[in-house]
Amino acid sequence: MHVLQVNTQDSQGGAAQIMQQLHNQYAKLGFDPAIASAIKYTNDPKSYIINNKYKQNKLTQLLISAAKKSKKSNLKGTWQLGNALEKIANPTKAWDRHRGREDFHQHGAWNLLNITGKKIDLLHLHNLHGKNYFDLTALPYLSHQLPTFITMHDAWLLAGHCAHSFDCNRWQTGCGKCPDLTIPPAINKDQTAYNFNRKSKIYQQSNLHIITPSKWLMNKVEKSMLRPAAASMQVIPNGIDTEIFKPNDKLKARKSRNLPDNAFILLFAAHGVKQSPWKDYKTIEHAIKIIAAQNPNRKIHMIAMGEDAQDQIFDNVKIQFIPYVKDTKIVAQYYQAADLYLHGAKIDTFPNVILEAMACGLPVIATDVGGINEQIIVNQTGYLSPPANPFAMAHYANLIINDQALQKRLSQHAVQTIIKKYTLKQQVNAYVDLYQKKRDTKNTTSQKLSAA
Repeated sequence: MHVLQVNTQDSQGGAAQIMQQLHNQYAKLGFDPAIASAIKYTNDPKSYIINNKYKQNKLTQLLISAAKKSKKSNLKGTWQLGNALEKIANPTKAWDRHRGREDFHQHGAWNLLNITGKKIDLLHLHNLHGKNYFDLTALPYLSHQLPTFITMHDAWLLAGHCAHSFDCNRWQTGCGKCPDLTIPPAINKDQTAYNFNRKSKIYQQSNLHIITPSKWLMNKVEKSMLRPAAASMQVIPNGIDTEIFKPNDKLKARKSRNLPDNAFILLFAAHGVKQSPWKDYKTIEHAIKIIAAQNPNRKIHMIAMGEDAQDQIFDNVKIQFIPYVKDTKIVAQYYQAADLYLHGAKIDTFPNVILEAMACGLPVIATDVGGINEQIIVNQTGYLSPPANPFAMAHYANLIINDQALQKRLSQHAVQTIIKKYTLKQQVNAYVDLYQKKRDTKNTTSQKLSAA
């Protein structure tokens, strides 16, 4: 079975990590998996860059190439020159982006089925936004050529521009009058109603098997313009590689990462701890200060993993920032060295970091937003804190800091929950079962049509 997965990039970031895990497991199962993306970070020969030069004339290609070279230069004014060359190369695209219309001027999507040089049996899409790399108007064509699956990692497909709408419900009624155009992917002007209508027409002609990792996101799909495109809908939670993310000797893990052995260690991990528009580092920082004040005789060490920043020290607390870590075995060591995982978020679909922490035996205190409440069993694996409430987060943390028996019980239940519900094997099996079921259905239908 030749499965092609598509995402903005082939590694780095939650969606890419999930795609890579599936890709590696499919290879072990004897499939013929491949990846197509806008950005390639790996050396995997089965990872392909989507060529958006497809159908571009030579002059356009030359202008775009010159624009990229200009932007890479450090000379004064070269960035502006690069922007100007890009606009000249594709004036329609530039004009649409200026007006606030989402960029579907990328033709590489129309050539996806030829990208590996082999016949593709199944197409599995992930994030289709970011880097303006995917022409959404190709969905009807692609989804009628072969079984097409899409795993939604956020809600961008449901709205006129944003990946998450927070408290706004205009995505249910057609968008327009957008309350915040700066939410990623940001747009210049309010063309959200136009973008919404264009997406809606695309979906009405498409035939997609829609997967979400959380019931929360699937409930949104049910109420959205994407619903008519659904040939099937299924919730498949993310899975964790328990060969890597598992409990281990705490002191040994602390020594390997040069962490203090006499401190209570808390951990928060995110791609851009301070910078992410979806995460809430300020609430975590405030909670840590409250925790420190209420435990003056305890040494508190906070690890903020995923940000290159200056460490902070105040009173009995050190906040240590760790840049993005690529090696999952090293990531696991940080979890194994910690005592408690804190997760501050403004919105989150079904974060892998919470599952990774639980798999390593960490109790979790997380903001009760999005699909997070499907991951945590209150008073069994951790606690849910109201949004933007550092006092509640600190209160739950203090319960664990001052009760070793509670910490041990939460830790044990966290590991058991992962093994029972959220292993990588369970996730892969669910996808393979779905693939086979839908491929067999399509083949049976095609045979009946041929016979008729």
